[in-house]
Amino acid sequence: MSRKGLNRALNKWVEQLVELEERGVTDRATQADELGLTLATHIRRLTKAGFIEPEEGKRLKPPRPPKPPEPPTPPVEKWIHWTVQKEHQKDVTARKLSILREVAKGRDVEDEQRLGQAIRWAQDLVDRDLDIDYSYVEGFQRVGALWDDWHLKRLLDAAKRAPGP
Repeated sequence: MSRKGLNRALNKWVEQLVELEERGVTDRATQADELGLTLATHIRRLTKAGFIEPEEGKRLKPPRPPKPPEPPTPPVEKWIHWTVQKEHQKDVTARKLSILREVAKGRDVEDEQRLGQAIRWAQDLVDRDLDIDYSYVEGFQRVGALWDDWHLKRLLDAAKRAPGP
């Protein structure tokens, strides 16, 4: 709509509003009905035009509660980034790492017993300063941990910090 069209529409609305008030119609709901508007639209227009204070218009709808911030997702794929060969996918180490990865991502794990086993297994390796490495030929291997690039410790810490069910 052009600026002239907006001005005409605004002037027409103001004229209708003045006419209603001259007839003694001062109730906002009745005014809205007479103008063919919803009460919320009528109040919003009155507020924008400066006829009423913004607080009066705010009483129509209760404020929405703010959304809680979503917890940051740990970059799990950076810690356990291997593409596992088919023959190594059924390995116990692969299963335990997979369980820890799912928990670290905030997903539910159905088998609590397996989750407990995976956490104890990983904690035992971390306590002995060991990490997990993978090669396509040999599969998963326990190796000495590098303090600045300790995959298993990061994954275990993320899994322990993840919100539980």
